[in-house]
Amino acid sequence: METTPAGIQKHKEEGLRLLKAGKIREAIAELEQALALDPEDAQLHCYLGAAYNAVPDKLHAIHHFEECVRIEETPKAYYNLGLVYESVRRIDEAVRQYRMALELDPNYTNAQKALNRLHQRFESQHQRAEESQA
Repeated sequence: METTPAGIQKHKEEGLRLLKAGKIREAIAELEQALALDPEDAQLHCYLGAAYNAVPDKLHAIHHFEECVRIEETPKAYYNLGLVYESVRRIDEAVRQYRMALELDPNYTNAQKALNRLHQRFESQHQRAEESQA
């Protein structure tokens, strides 16, 4: 394993290439090698979050997206973390992440659409509950 910055970048680029090609397990292996050499690389954590989410290994996906936002707060990282929380029905946490994305970038449409979707879902469930009680 090459421990130079060029070696780390090589693993990172290969991991991303494999991820885009749909070779998720191979991508995870490459990205984990790079992360072992540079554990504070936010982008690596985001790539691993996406890879683990695709497997699907939601626990590892959440861990890596949380690490990503700990190291470098970006709207996209908060949004992706929100998506994973939403997929495991941790809706309050998903909402919090979408709001954090919008706090950093009020024009981040993906986060706004996600909040709107959750709001509409909540309203329709609330309406059905009221109708069933009537």
